[in-house]
Amino acid sequence: SAARQGTAAGGGGPKSFSGIGMNTSVAVAHRPVTQQGMRGSTAAGARAGPGRQIQDRNFFLGELRARCTAVDEETARLQRQADASSAENATYGALERRYQTLSNEMRALQGRLADYNLLLDRSRSGREVADIFDEVAQLKAANGAERERADALFSERQNVEGHARQLEGALHDHSQRLAERMSELPEADQRLFAQLQEAKAAMLIELPHRQALLAGLTERVAAAEAAVSRDAARAEMAALREQTRAAARRVDELKS
Repeated sequence: SAARQGTAAGGGGPKSFSGIGMNTSVAVAHRPVTQQGMRGSTAAGARAGPGRQIQDRNFFLGELRARCTAVDEETARLQRQADASSAENATYGALERRYQTLSNEMRALQGRLADYNLLLDRSRSGREVADIFDEVAQLKAANGAERERADALFSERQNVEGHARQLEGALHDHSQRLAERMSELPEADQRLFAQLQEAKAAMLIELPHRQALLAGLTERVAAAEAAVSRDAARAEMAALREQTRAAARRVDELKS
């Protein structure tokens, strides 16, 4: 039988080994790079590269949720601290009030203990109970008198302060009326009043110095009079001068 054309058994004609891939025109630069690229595939779980490169909406939402969670946790922590501080302050206030109450009770008990000790000392010294009660009554009477005196002084002080406030109000009203009347005067009179006020202020400033000078002169005069009274000769001379002036006045009367 005749051999088939193109087979290994056939021997006629040239043989062609080209397929479809060899006959297709392919540009490598135009081929898209897949996940493995030209590096080949990697093993599962082996991560290479920087990871996410595109920060899309989901990325920012995740970051915002994480930050909000951190803020909520910090707010809760600060609130717990504030609650703890408030509880500590309330406890401190209660303890402070309790301390004041106990301090007052302690002082009262100390006073009673001092009284009992005094009573015990008096009883040991051989004094009668009636004498001790008399002394207690005297002390109570003295304390009552001092209390009344203190109340009277307090009332007097209130009265004096009330009178002083009334005087201050009256002085303020008088100053306002004076200012209103001064505003109605001519400018020349207003300037004169201002000059007088300045002179008054200057005199008030100089007044203490003048008073001190007068006090010094008064002391010197008193010292000189005391020295004259101690000196017999000067005293006699002063008496003679007084007699001479009296005689001169008598002569003048006789001549007239």
